[in-house]
Amino acid sequence: MNAITAHEPRPLLILGARSFAREVADLVSDVPHLQLAGFVENTDQALCSEPIDGLPVYWVDEISGMAATHWCVCAFGSTLRIAFIRQAEAMGFRFASVIHPTARISRRSIIGDGSIISSGVQIAAKGVPAVVLKHGVNGL
Repeated sequence: MNAITAHEPRPLLILGARSFAREVADLVSDVPHLQLAGFVENTDQALCSEPIDGLPVYWVDEISGMAATHWCVCAFGSTLRIAFIRQAEAMGFRFASVIHPTARISRRSIIGDGSIISSGVQIAAKGVPAVVLKHGVNGL
């Protein structure tokens, strides 16, 4: 598993700059070993003109030089999600999993890179890469 751990902190970029990205940013603020560095947009360059909560919104073409120092997580809730992930992977980005401290995950479970696990989620089985589990999920 290549996911970021508490022993290997890096700045985090959220792929996406809309409502789900803001929700994930809130989760990140509760995870001590993650440091949110900004957001990334790839469909509407106008969204890059306004910061979100004081953090920059980068156009996707501007971030390739950050791949060696930053991790990503995709908070893009559309059918274009996989394409955005592949675009970042092609630049050399690795993906962090955002796991809220109140989530309960079985020791037998494997959480794939790039997963987003919200507060209060309970997991008792193996997961898949880049899965998104929001509140109210119990017993995956």
